[in-house]
Amino acid sequence: MIEMQKSIIKTYWEKRLPQRWYSNKKPGTKEYYDEITFKRYNEHFPYLEEVAEFNKHAGEKVLEVGVGIGTDLLQYAKYGSICYGIDLTETAIKITKKRFKMYGLKAQLQVADCENLPFDNNFFDLVYSMGVLHHTNDTQKGVNEVYRVLKPGGKAIIWLYGKDWWYYFFVPIYHGLLQGELFKMPYRKMINKHKEIEGNCPIARHYTPKEAIAMFTKFRKADLYKHRGPATLGNRFLVLNRAFCKIMNKLFPGGGMTIKAIK
Repeated sequence: MIEMQKSIIKTYWEKRLPQRWYSNKKPGTKEYYDEITFKRYNEHFPYLEEVAEFNKHAGEKVLEVGVGIGTDLLQYAKYGSICYGIDLTETAIKITKKRFKMYGLKAQLQVADCENLPFDNNFFDLVYSMGVLHHTNDTQKGVNEVYRVLKPGGKAIIWLYGKDWWYYFFVPIYHGLLQGELFKMPYRKMINKHKEIEGNCPIARHYTPKEAIAMFTKFRKADLYKHRGPATLGNRFLVLNRAFCKIMNKLFPGGGMTIKAIK
């Protein structure tokens, strides 16, 4: 059952690489990647450059778990990190390799599962993962693997979905009650249906701060930082729902959480 579920997760993300919708320019061009980079750090996640510490790990071995199209790992490489990256999908690894080559940067990249990292114990100075471990069967196992491959004193920077207004209010009221989905499917399936841009995500786990930090008890120290929730609820009435999301994020923060943990 677990292996079958992994194949479902892999198939979903092979066809739905994250961030590709940030740009309408020709895929694979420098203009395409530059626009994606700009929007990622200036519109969608304006706090990410500081949180991810891209410029603080020069000369260190850095692993990104779930490279997507390589946007974040590329930033570490630009600042002199020794970069490694894994992803569950062949498509992500292929595109990230081409992107690194385009920018004249290097990284060791391979297809792998976050629950079974193909690296020795105590190997990395930093393990970074942005929005990936909540999409796997066993998030705790993924966190344990991050701990295993980190050197003593090494750091993990892990971003996870938080249970916020979207989770507690918008989905159950709008989709659950007004559209009647609470009477047709389990709550978790409804959450998965409406998470991610293209919907029907196989797994999209959400955590309270207490639940998230509890997964890092093996670490010597772990701190949690809350971030805002979704910036929009889709393309309809975009200006109005951007304003709505901005208000809701101020009232109910915590749509994303970063845990910074020291081994």
